[in-house]
Amino acid sequence: MTVVRIPAYATPPLAPRSNARNGQYPAASFAHTTADLANQAVLVRTKEVARWVDGQALQPGVGPPEWIFGGDSDRDRFRCVFHTSPHVRRMWAVITYGPPQLDFEPDDPSSPHPVPASILLRISEMDDTPLADIVVACGISLDRAGELISVTDVPLRPQFLSAYGPAPFLSWADPSVIATIPGNTTLQLTATELQNARLLSFCVYEESLAPDTDNGYVDPNVAVVLGPIYDARREGIAGLLRDQWVNGSAHLLNWSDPLNPRQNTTTTLRNLIDDTSTGAPSASSLGFTLDLRNTKRVSTSSSGVLVTVWARVSCNSGGRVRLLQDGGAFVDVGPFSDSDFTWVSGTGYLVADLLKCDIQFSKNGAFPSNISVDSVSAYLQG
Repeated sequence: MTVVRIPAYATPPLAPRSNARNGQYPAASFAHTTADLANQAVLVRTKEVARWVDGQALQPGVGPPEWIFGGDSDRDRFRCVFHTSPHVRRMWAVITYGPPQLDFEPDDPSSPHPVPASILLRISEMDDTPLADIVVACGISLDRAGELISVTDVPLRPQFLSAYGPAPFLSWADPSVIATIPGNTTLQLTATELQNARLLSFCVYEESLAPDTDNGYVDPNVAVVLGPIYDARREGIAGLLRDQWVNGSAHLLNWSDPLNPRQNTTTTLRNLIDDTSTGAPSASSLGFTLDLRNTKRVSTSSSGVLVTVWARVSCNSGGRVRLLQDGGAFVDVGPFSDSDFTWVSGTGYLVADLLKCDIQFSKNGAFPSNISVDSVSAYLQG
């Protein structure tokens, strides 16, 4: 076990002509620089796996919406599947949320009863075994007129004032209580509002393992002036970078709308986002522009992509979801065979270029009678 010191700033450019000349032993400074660059790439090149914003978020000047007053239901707002980097340590979350709702006595609207609402972000294995929970308690109470009654336990932080009271709040959920997240593993994330909490936006991103040789980092101090540079050290640098390149599985997209799953009762592929348009991706179609130009290739012109879909069918087996790239390349997912929502994955190849992509879905025969799609995620295949 050796703690590795990694420069906070970019290292000087490599100078192979003076430090690694043909037929000469490489200088120690050259060996130091290559180790620093490899360590920096692993420590800093983490990724964001989820970002979500409520399309009906609170608007300035608008009175308190109905969800503030009454009910204590829980509801999922987002879900996705992602693949962790090889050197991930844990996940961070930044969450923006609004005030929770209140219960009122029917005959005494002046007596609100605060509901202990909270936001839950849960990271689980694909078999639903929980690995980590990020919980934010929303301890704020408003009366029906929007006046502040009390603030209890509001975690961290700055308030953003709206026309009807202090909302939303910004919270950095402390990940120190989160279990270790396994590297190079496919996991799922679910965002849930408990007892009518109001989730407005969030993002979740990785934190790398601590820089230590036990975690795969390379100790640059092994190379000393006029000392030998062994093959094992070069192998360590090459292996570290290759692992990050091959298994990094850059995240490409998420689409999720658990409150309004899309349904299709026809065999015509239809745009999943607007639930209306058909045909090839265009500048006006709702979709994603994916930049695959500098990604890991399976050929000179193609990158492998894995698409995972949370969907169900009405009966029997069938249905398909397609990630369609401008130009005709696509990845299909299906058939689906469960009347309950479940994750189903498909792999394929897209052109390694900057191109528009649409998500489309349909049933694909007399049965099933319909397909319902809740969420879609895609990432580069390892």
